Amino acid sequence: AIALVKQFHAKMMVWAYIICNGLLNVIYYILSRYFILLYGLEGVVKAYSLSYLIYLVLVSIFLYGYFKKNN
Repeated sequence: AIALVKQFHAKMMVWAYIICNGLLNVIYYILSRYFILLYGLEGVVKAYSLSYLIYLVLVSIFLYGYFKKNN
């Protein structure tokens, strides 16, 4: 996901970058709070993994839309 985000910089997609990173941080915070209650400290690791999976999907959707629009 992080490697794909570099495409945002290369394609000058600043708003997509800001939206994706903002959502990543919000999702990570919310999931961390929730998973800490369920799993303790291990919940932070689970929240990190799940938030980056969601981030990968979100970045892929943005890039797919960009490339589909330009082709």
